[in-house]
Amino acid sequence: MQVWRGEQVASSSLFACKRPFRSSNSRTSIDRDPYIDLEDGHDAKRKRLMSPEPEPQPAKVIVKPYTCLICMEELVEAASTICGHIFCMTCTKTSIRTQKKCPTCRRKLNMRNFHRVYLPH
Repeated sequence: MQVWRGEQVASSSLFACKRPFRSSNSRTSIDRDPYIDLEDGHDAKRKRLMSPEPEPQPAKVIVKPYTCLICMEELVEAASTICGHIFCMTCTKTSIRTQKKCPTCRRKLNMRNFHRVYLPH
């Protein structure tokens, strides 16, 4: 045995690796319980799985009115364009007269390219 950096090391380990070999008398012991209670963990898991789940709370249904993307108000007499976008009937007519396009996708439209839609409330 030789002393290297204040620790006892085997002379063969000086050339084998750079990490010193500590002798058994220089080790510090850690107090650990070698027994692991696996049954307790199993029982706890089984109890969790076997216990009834709490009743889910009923979802609150919030009914929001359909909104026209032109006037940003609740849809009045909903109308759908041939491209499938829905606006108020008066907003649709005004938009087609002035722009000749769908306000959403800019598809070319004329006064025959939309129809009234009846949406559930």
